[in-house]
Amino acid sequence: MNEDQSPLRLTVARVGFIGTSETLNPKQLARIRAVLVGLGATELHHGGRIGADVQAHVLADELGLWRFVHPDEEVDHRAYLPSEAVHPPEPRERAQGRIVDMCQAVVAVPGADECSGRGATWRVVKSAEATRKPVVVVGANGEVLYASPVVFGSACSIAPW
Repeated sequence: MNEDQSPLRLTVARVGFIGTSETLNPKQLARIRAVLVGLGATELHHGGRIGADVQAHVLADELGLWRFVHPDEEVDHRAYLPSEAVHPPEPRERAQGRIVDMCQAVVAVPGADECSGRGATWRVVKSAEATRKPVVVVGANGEVLYASPVVFGSACSIAPW
């Protein structure tokens, strides 16, 4: 089975993406692609920041997904990307919270300095979990570091992406 044919049964249209300011590697991009396809995503919501957000935005475009940007007020870190919609800038935590609120699932890629489970990316993961939204965390080698029980629970018959 190739990476675009996931046996995942859970289907969500709106997926939020929270990622590191670092550049993603090919293994991470392949895993994100597989997760988005496996979830049946039709929209990708992200913060429009330099780094992983830009690469996820391009990947979403390649997959034909609608792209929605929820920028924070830090203009020095903003990538100005063509999108279906760009929401008004907000303080960073509020913009990230809006991504969680508007989406049905979240894909997160923490940076190397966030391996401890602390930091902005993990804060968003915890926020999504608090609202019982499926969360998938992709690690440095493209491995799934964490998938919430909503994704891997007994009610959802899947194989790893």
